[in-house]
Amino acid sequence: MMKQLIRLNRISFIGDDYGYIDNEILFIYEWTSNREISIITFYGRISTNICLQNFCALRKYNKHKVEQLNLDLGLEELDKQAFPIIPHKVIRFFINSKKYELSLYKIEDNNYGIFVEQGEGVNKVQFIYQEQIIELQKEYPGIEEYFYSDT
Repeated sequence: MMKQLIRLNRISFIGDDYGYIDNEILFIYEWTSNREISIITFYGRISTNICLQNFCALRKYNKHKVEQLNLDLGLEELDKQAFPIIPHKVIRFFINSKKYELSLYKIEDNNYGIFVEQGEGVNKVQFIYQEQIIELQKEYPGIEEYFYSDT
């Protein structure tokens, strides 16, 4: 899952050992001997604890003070949390200095897609429904071969 989030530019590595997923979820990581990222802990979401927004300052403060930050969430708050949605299939290609990306998502047995076109003078995002995905597969037979999946 981490590889896919990195490919989709949804992870920001801020310090030497921490980062954010979707600029919202703070995590601590370390590099393994295999040059892979190992997440040590998830601290939480900025939206539930604004102190996590400036983690570097929070660390410095905690080193000099004896106070601790309460990161606990009640069961009601935990039930409200949603996992970051990641696509189950992605295709990315470049034509004449334009980047195209189609990400497919499966949500409650329905397929959805997001089509992105970026380049000089173009920055377009389009939501695609299941029927349009079927039409796309008819129009471009064999397109499935070009999708990659990390999940």
